[in-house]
Order: sequence, then structure tokens, then C-alpha cells
Amino acid sequence: MTGWVILVDQPKDLPNAETPHKVITTSEYLARPRLFDMGRPKLVNLSRSYAYQSKGYYASLLAEARGHRIVPTVETMLELREAKLYEHALPDLEDELNRCVRKADYQAEAEFKIFICFGIARDQRFDSFGRLLFDWFRCPALEVTVDPGQWFSIDRIRPRTVTRLENGEGAFFRESLHQHTKREWRDPKARSLSKYDLAVLYDPNEKMAPSSVSSMKYFARIAEKHSVDVEPITRRQLDELTELVKAKGAKGLVTIGLTDGASIDTLTETSVKSVMTKFMTIDQLKSLARSLDAKMGDLILIVAADSATVNASLSQLRVELGKRLNLARKDLMAFAFVTDFPMFEWKEEEKRWDSAHHPFTRPFDEDIPLMDTAPAKVRGNSYDMVCNGYELASGSIRIHDRDLQSKIFQVLGYTQADIELKFGHMLRAFEYGTPPHGGIAPGIDRLVMLLCGEESIREVIAYPKTQSAIDVMTGAPDVVRDEQLRDLHIKVIGDKE
Repeated sequence: MTGWVILVDQPKDLPNAETPHKVITTSEYLARPRLFDMGRPKLVNLSRSYAYQSKGYYASLLAEARGHRIVPTVETMLELREAKLYEHALPDLEDELNRCVRKADYQAEAEFKIFICFGIARDQRFDSFGRLLFDWFRCPALEVTVDPGQWFSIDRIRPRTVTRLENGEGAFFRESLHQHTKREWRDPKARSLSKYDLAVLYDPNEKMAPSSVSSMKYFARIAEKHSVDVEPITRRQLDELTELVKAKGAKGLVTIGLTDGASIDTLTETSVKSVMTKFMTIDQLKSLARSLDAKMGDLILIVAADSATVNASLSQLRVELGKRLNLARKDLMAFAFVTDFPMFEWKEEEKRWDSAHHPFTRPFDEDIPLMDTAPAKVRGNSYDMVCNGYELASGSIRIHDRDLQSKIFQVLGYTQADIELKFGHMLRAFEYGTPPHGGIAPGIDRLVMLLCGEESIREVIAYPKTQSAIDVMTGAPDVVRDEQLRDLHIKVIGDKE
């Protein structure tokens, strides 16, 4: 059996007398795996429902698994379930729709529908639109709801079932089916849609997982409702994460996806999705996965650089993934104090030490002897209060000893003359018995931001400035008068606007 075959749920849905092609039920197709052993048929699935896990869904899923050609595919079925899943096609479709409207000088004041069967529009003015729609979604019968206006937009695309056609639609459908089966089979055009680099799908009740990008998206939504462990990650998303760590100084991001297999012990090169398979043996990859307590289905992300860059990059990466994967509870305020910050950090470009907090922070007493031999190991007595990844307050215990403060300036590269010129007044004040002191400065606006569920403090500030530091209320910064510049001994060089 190599010709066209029509699948229906019940024989009465499309009697054999109405088509010259073989008509069989979906139950028969699902139950008889050897029915098409001698050929590669072309199937039209006219099931009453294309819903997820319906007979129609499984018929198309099994057809694709058997290598049979079928319309609609599982991808089409699931894309057409919700506008969010087929919105990638709307720009092309609406462009063609409006070309048809202009060409036919079509006028409409209210919402209207276009009925299309196998790419043939019942209203011939929309023929080219119908063909493009069928290129995107190989579905036997589709109804497109259109909102008119200066730009005609698509409000909804939905499949129509053959048992619910009315007012002459049945005759049009049968004629369109006849025309379609006279044509040569054309494979769908390749579309530049996003592909998943790694996806973990697990549902103990699902024997055959969805087989395409769009069905994977749909499955992810269903899985979330039932607390099923699922998380697809696209190549584009991995590229975004790579750019994220590059912004923190990293050269790149190494990704290792553990895609198939029962356990790390049975890991093979084919079940590792990473360029690292060219540079590491399978035993090394197993050892790495075990050291990270990784499981099959996990994605390992690695940054290689100096400790400061690695810490900054992976910290930003962890926070970003927490947001994207909804790992952080939105109803939880997680407070913590961060202590034992390093006193100094090395500036590679300037080849000198700089203060990690500020040069007036007091180091721990037990670390003071390390300033001459190992500045990187000296801890500053500073502290931050954080909540949900945001710094809410910061402070330190201050230096009150002249000799210690002078030593700090020397480690930072100041000459004795510079120290006296810039900080002499403060050092002399220390000689009069400055008491031990410290403090902390809270950012109340950030706390209010978190309590309000916002992501920017501009949302909770009465008169916030824009990202370009413009005060929208007062219009500042504004033009400065010449008299003001003269008073401040400032000279503007260049053309005045």
C-alpha cells in the first residue's frame, strides 16, 4: 500500500464512496503495525481531534516514527493549539494576507473568517495566502479569523474537523482533497526556527515523547502544570549565557550536556553533547560529572579564568539561571550577611593592588602581618547584607590607627608625599585618640523594590532618573549659563549647541 490513505476515527466520517482512496480508522492504523510494511504511504489524518494524547495525535506521531508521510504532523497539531506557539509564522502570513487584500481591494468592517483546505482558499481572493498557510501548517482544513483595519491581522488559526463542516464546506473540502491527492508530495519547506540544543523530558506516564520543537514547547507547559521535570534550553539561550559571562571578563562558556543513558556510569560519547568530547576522554567526563554530582539530563556550565573572573561570571550566571528557570521562590525573602571580603584586589592592567571595599576598611588583626608578604590573603572587616541576590546594605569597621592607615596606603602604591598631600589631615587627627568605629549604609529603596516585586529601583523612587541620568521632571541636565561657568572657572572647548 503506497498510495494515498485517509485516516478517520469512524468509517462514517468519510464514506469510501466519497473518495477514491483507501479509508481506514485511526484505531486500525495504530493497532496494525505491519499494515504498510511493503510501502511508504501518504496519509491524510482526518481524526476528530488533534489534541495532545488524542487518537489523532498518536496516529500522526506513530506515522512519523514509522517514516510515513502524513498531514498534519505532530508539530503542526501542537503549534496550532495556542497563538503563542504559532506566532513565529504570523509576520509572513499577515504580509501575504494584506497583499491579497490590496490586490482585490477587499473591504471589511467586521471580523471575518477564511476557510482553507489543503492550501486552497474557499474565497479565491485569498488563494496565495492559503498556499502560504499550508506551507507553514500542513493541516487538511483550517479556519483563519481576521481582524480588519488599516492592517488586517490574524486573530486565530484553528483546525476544522471533517465531521463539523457545514453550509457547503463539506463539498469544498472533498474537492480540495481530490485536488491535493492529484499533486506530487512536497515536503514542508525548511524554516529557520530555533532548535533545542538540550532538552530533558521525563513523564512516567508518557510512552512516546513529542518529537519536535513546537511540541516540546507545548509539552513543557503541560508538564509544568503536573509538576513534571522538564526544561528545554535552546542554542540561542546558550549563546546569551555565553555573552553574559563574557561581560564579566570570561573568555567564554563551556557547556556539557548529558542527554541519554541510565546513569553516569553508563555514559558514552554519543550521550555527551559538547565540544569537550574532542579534548577529554569519556573517563575524564565521567569523573567531572561525578565531582559535580551531575545526573543524566543535566547541563554542566564551566568558566575557566582567574578566581575573581570565575566568581563574578558564575555568580551572575547562577542568578540569571535562577530567574530563567524559576528556581527562586517569589514569595521568599532570603536574607544573608556576606563577610570576610578580601582587603585588596589586583588590577592587572595597572599592575597594582587596589581596595576591594575602600582604603579605610580595617583588616582583621590576625591578617595584618600578611600585608607585606601576601596581600591577596588579607581579609577586610567589611560586610554586606543581601536579599534575593541584591545588596541591601554595606558597611565596615574603620581604621583608627595612623600607622596602620599609612601601611594600607603604601600597599596601594601611594608615595609618602602623596599620602601626606591627600590624607595628612586625617592621619594627624588619628593621633588625638580617634575611637574604634564602623557603620553600615542601608539601601531602603532596594528593600522596597523587593517588597513590591519590582526589578528596578526606578519603579519605587518618587522622581527617578532615566538610564541616561536625565531627570524627566526638571529636565536636568540642562544648558549652563556663561556666568555660572565663569564663577566656577570652567571653560567649554568646542562648538556650543
